[in-house]
Amino acid sequence: TGDIDGTGLVGLVVSRMLELEETCQALSPWERNDMSRASWIADLEERAHAWSSSVEVVVGPTNDDTSHGGYNAFDTPSSSSKRSSRTAGSLGSAGSKRRRLDDGSPASTSSSSYASPSQILAQLKTPLLDLEERVYQITGLAMAAQDADEADDNMSASSEDKLSRQEEKKKLAWKKKVHSLRTMDGRMHVQVRDAVVEAITAARKAHFSSIVTKLRSALLLHQPHAAGECKDAAIAVLDSHGGYHEEDGDESDDESVADEEMAKEEEEVPSALPVEAMALTGNLGGDDDADRVDWINAVKSSKTFSRWAALASSFLDNAETLIDKTVGESDNLRESLKVWGKEASGKPKAPGKKRGKGGDDEKFDPTQVWANVQYTEDIVMAKADDHPYWPGRKCEAKDEKLASSLRSVSRSLVSLIGENGGLRAVRLEEIRPFDGSVIEDEGLEEASRNVRNQLDECMVVARRIVRGRKKSSTGEFREEKKVAM
Repeated sequence: TGDIDGTGLVGLVVSRMLELEETCQALSPWERNDMSRASWIADLEERAHAWSSSVEVVVGPTNDDTSHGGYNAFDTPSSSSKRSSRTAGSLGSAGSKRRRLDDGSPASTSSSSYASPSQILAQLKTPLLDLEERVYQITGLAMAAQDADEADDNMSASSEDKLSRQEEKKKLAWKKKVHSLRTMDGRMHVQVRDAVVEAITAARKAHFSSIVTKLRSALLLHQPHAAGECKDAAIAVLDSHGGYHEEDGDESDDESVADEEMAKEEEEVPSALPVEAMALTGNLGGDDDADRVDWINAVKSSKTFSRWAALASSFLDNAETLIDKTVGESDNLRESLKVWGKEASGKPKAPGKKRGKGGDDEKFDPTQVWANVQYTEDIVMAKADDHPYWPGRKCEAKDEKLASSLRSVSRSLVSLIGENGGLRAVRLEEIRPFDGSVIEDEGLEEASRNVRNQLDECMVVARRIVRGRKKSSTGEFREEKKVAM
């Protein structure tokens, strides 16, 4: 148990982590300066070895549990830390996978001094968080989150933001839900719970993490047929944030109809999962139930190996799917460069050739690509495929050979805003400077209402990013910060 050949609770997770890291390394080489890749891998393998050599998993009671040197699967690390360890052997089994280290340094196989299960658990948290951060950066999710944060920091009451009123309503949505509790009796436990859960969802969509935390604490007070304490706690949160006034929600009939249509499109059933379960899905950006901060805090506060393994497995499931997609998009770029190179030289393309996984033919869209890039500060309007001109951020390939190949076929990599870091390879003549206005073209005329709405939202984000830079360059941004303080 516990060996890095994929056996045991810790071994299974560590084995998957090492395989994922190796794929990450192939996509984007190690860039950290505080420690080498060889040291990171050796430390992680050493934790698996320490687990294997210091504990013996025993499910259920033994004849003499107090004298048994094993680790009961239901023990917490602290309760098992006093048990004796076995003599450390070689790291892993003969079938353990060896990591390929670029610097040629082998992973350490020497046994370390005895570490208690609680110490091993604490030491396993950092590499898990490191790996999540690395996937977060490679897949472009980190830059997408940075753009969203930068846009949030530079909101304006200017009429140029057509969606500003809708965003203000989103901010008031959680207050409106909690305010509705005032008309409910404490015995209406189902309605009270649903209202609080919906308020939590609304606060999360508005990026009010502190309010989400407080409302979750109120929800924990909810009891069947006795929801009064939960109700009072939620209303207290509302009152501490200025309360809710009916006139705040006043709106015209046209706006009301539009909001009803949006509500129908976004209608969702409140989650019945406990807070601890919601945190599992928060990695790599998260969802409506939990965000990345929730997952990171859950990892840091985990006190059992089973909890750590559950959080790690949820991340690995998501990460493997994203990285597999990234590998496919990297392959797309290489294949695309061959096609574009033939087009540039006047050579005919192979007719009807399509590329698909497993031998199955599927539509090959050469503009959906991935590369290890440096994101620039240049916001542009780019036209990809049959879509309208879309705001995006120009990117530069870190590999000079790849960058040269792109220049030779008159293409540039652009990260479109709203695509969570996804890259497109766009013709240079289809990239225009960003001036804050939508470009009217055939793609816009043929776009559906949903696409137009998404374009409007992304244009707002792009305008705010550009506005924030202007404030920073003129000093206006610093002045506003002083006023806010």
